Amino acid sequence: MILHLSITNFSCTNFFEASNIYIQDYVATRWYRAPELCGSFFCKYTPAIDIWSIGCIFAKMLNGKPLFPGKNVVHQLDLMTDLLGSPPPESIARVAANYVAMVPSG
Repeated sequence: MILHLSITNFSCTNFFEASNIYIQDYVATRWYRAPELCGSFFCKYTPAIDIWSIGCIFAKMLNGKPLFPGKNVVHQLDLMTDLLGSPPPESIARVAANYVAMVPSG
């Protein structure tokens, strides 16, 4: 049996009014973002990012409240590490190396 799940994100939708056109810059779905997206630490979008979001949505369905209701990106990451612990030093070193490799050298 194959199950399919579709999740729609309308938080980045543009809002248009007759005299005032603006784009919503606050993304309300931060609470469901994988840590890789919170700090822009990723270079490749993988199914693991979607699985993280599904887990956060499922936790909210069970508890009736968001699992990681961060007020900003730093607070979001703090809540994640408070519950899950800090990543091992090897992971932090790998993320740092990938970040340095992405920074233009000139």
